Amino acid sequence: MVGFPQELMLYRYRFVLRTKSCLSFAPSIGVSLRGAFGKWFKKVCCQDLDASCLKCSDREKCPYAQIFESSPPFGSERLSKNQNLPRPFVFKPPLKEKQTYKAGENISFDLVLFGKARDYLPYFILAFKELGKEGIGVGRGKF
Repeated sequence: MVGFPQELMLYRYRFVLRTKSCLSFAPSIGVSLRGAFGKWFKKVCCQDLDASCLKCSDREKCPYAQIFESSPPFGSERLSKNQNLPRPFVFKPPLKEKQTYKAGENISFDLVLFGKARDYLPYFILAFKELGKEGIGVGRGKF
């Protein structure tokens, strides 16, 4: 493919969550996962949850800023007109998506990380661990 960077790597990880209580998702698992995950990712990464990422002095090192509020590198001519870059991850929910899971059932989904986002995999895992304690979906089911 012309123009596709040789060094771009894709990494796929399978997450399997065992429910501790009933989990209900509306409208879908993918939407619920991404929203709740983003909240916890920021909590496990950010030093000041009220600060703006754009003004944060740790922006260049912060996993949350790199994953959720990525912007072109300083001095980049090619991307200078873009404020936000595409997020370097994708959640791939199950093909046969259910909206309700009983306690003891497994929910599996894939996480695809692009390029250097792989360096932040431990933060993804920690965010899901914390999310499992708080709960997700309608009624905040735990896993």
